[in-house]
Amino acid sequence: MEMEEKLFKKLLYPMRFFCLLLLQLAVIPLSAQMTLSLEQCLQMARSNSPAARSAQLSMQANYYDYESFKAGFLPQLSLSADLPGLTRSITNITQDDGTIKFIPQSQTFSTVSLNLSQQIPQTGGTLFAYSSLFNRLDLENGDNVLWQSSPFVVGFRQPLFQINRMKWERQIQGIDFQIAQLRFSEVIEQTAREVQEIFFDALIASINYDIASKNVANNDTIFQISKGRYNVGKIAENELLQSELSYLNAQTEQASAQINYEQAIRRLKIALGLEDGLEIQLLSPSEANILQVDPEEAIGKALEYSNLIQTMDRSQTQAEQNLAFARQNTRPTANLNASFGLNGTDVTLPASYQNLVDRETFSLGLEVPLLQWGAARAEVQAAEARADQARLENQQIKRSFENDIRYRVLNLQLLSAQLFRASKGDTVALRRYELTKNRYLVGKVDIQALFIAQNEKDNARRSYITTLRSYWRAVSELRISSLYDFEKQEPIRWNWN
Repeated sequence: MEMEEKLFKKLLYPMRFFCLLLLQLAVIPLSAQMTLSLEQCLQMARSNSPAARSAQLSMQANYYDYESFKAGFLPQLSLSADLPGLTRSITNITQDDGTIKFIPQSQTFSTVSLNLSQQIPQTGGTLFAYSSLFNRLDLENGDNVLWQSSPFVVGFRQPLFQINRMKWERQIQGIDFQIAQLRFSEVIEQTAREVQEIFFDALIASINYDIASKNVANNDTIFQISKGRYNVGKIAENELLQSELSYLNAQTEQASAQINYEQAIRRLKIALGLEDGLEIQLLSPSEANILQVDPEEAIGKALEYSNLIQTMDRSQTQAEQNLAFARQNTRPTANLNASFGLNGTDVTLPASYQNLVDRETFSLGLEVPLLQWGAARAEVQAAEARADQARLENQQIKRSFENDIRYRVLNLQLLSAQLFRASKGDTVALRRYELTKNRYLVGKVDIQALFIAQNEKDNARRSYITTLRSYWRAVSELRISSLYDFEKQEPIRWNWN
């Protein structure tokens, strides 16, 4: 029995250790992994990246500013009150015999009014209505209490022979909001392009690290083969030393490539808002969907959908507004004010709403410039010159923009052809290296030929990725400039709410 207990205890300790080990392994979190393509990175950049979220918040601010501006043209209702008010002063009072006495007065008052106003953008005037619910006046040197009421007053204010400022403001604010929407789409595309550059930085660093790691393994194999051949006298010591030096250099390049790769991946995580602990594997983008774009068609789409026309329209409208205001200063202006209502007064508030009498106001103010010493005319000439300048600059901007779009399309066509050749060169160089490596292993070529083929393979691979990067950069730049997706044949408009 004792023998069995001892044997059971001996078996129990390893079992406990094994169970604890399994438990520890179970609670250790596995590193999350993600495979990312260029398309996925661009989608994340446009929707969830920190830069995209910042652009969305900025656009929301522009939207609410515009909504606040439009709300100013809707009926405005307000309540105003003085509860209470106090005045204490020496006032001149006309006596019954026509003489004037200066008598100290002290009084308190309370007022409550309800006001309604509506701007009229078509004319530039304002329609208003208000109700002075009550106005109470208490004379402190006596028991007199007076109530005044104006239950209903309606009127309007209208500038005459003047520029309609409301119309200009609505036009400019509307253009500004359209430009803000287009610029938001531009910012989203620019954010995607920046992430695209970071993606290719990481992809190139990944390829360099992969090449360096393979070169370490290949050069290690070559070095071991060289040592065996040197020991049997088939190669000279110089070739052995050359293979050893290549192996050491490959290790150095691998260590440097690893640091660059880790740094590039970290930058990509920051740009996409990903966690540091996430393991990322990058997929090389495809060049299958080569865009075929006609330059003249691209120019037409860019002029139609980019913010260039809106921006030029904005500058031209602003110049025309300044010219209109300058011309107004040379002409007579007038302001018409009129109102009609009812009011009443009594010693009690209910009585002040009885026996109401008419309340009318009317005024026509006129201002005529007589002597300005040529200032108004000079201001008009300056505004005319700036309007002509804006038209000339817009023409030059449009021509430069058309030329820029044409260049981008031609550059895209050139890169498409270069991409085909680079892809073919990458395939040929890889095949040649494999053949040269196999021939070296059987002793039919020397080590110099092998290293030349290896360098050509690495350079061809890097050249292909670099050309692929240039091609996608050209696609992004054309999208940003034109705000048009030539692959889907539709304008680029990103939702911001």
